[in-house]
Amino acid sequence: LTGRKKAEAIPQLHVERDADELMKLLGPRLWSQLEEDIMILDEMAHPYDQDEFMGGDLTPVLFGSALTNFGVELLLNYFVKVGQPPPSRELVDGKVLPPTHDEFTGFVFKLQANMDPKHRDRVAYVRVVSGRFSKGMRVGHSRMKSGKQIA
Repeated sequence: LTGRKKAEAIPQLHVERDADELMKLLGPRLWSQLEEDIMILDEMAHPYDQDEFMGGDLTPVLFGSALTNFGVELLLNYFVKVGQPPPSRELVDGKVLPPTHDEFTGFVFKLQANMDPKHRDRVAYVRVVSGRFSKGMRVGHSRMKSGKQIA
């Protein structure tokens, strides 16, 4: 993947609204495949229901590629539109921390280590509770005396 240029976002085209432009762009073979794929999805997929999604009974399927920047903006916009807002979290001392708290806070929910025997690698998965994370910021840990720089 090294040496590749960053993909640029292209204008979004809608299958029904922009059908003529899409037919020209895709050509007859790919357009026919797209139509067939849409028919299969219409027949096989369950209709989207926000209540089922929020209850964890329905998972929408979205297609995209971060590598080619295909569908990334649509995915993020969809996630913001239908996802639940972040909840407040109760701390060990009983206080409640709202997601609007300015200071960056989070909790580690998974640790992974020694994935490559040639390196002493460690990955900590952190759920952000409040604030904003920035690449390279120093983050403290309740069990450590000083902060660690996080990639």
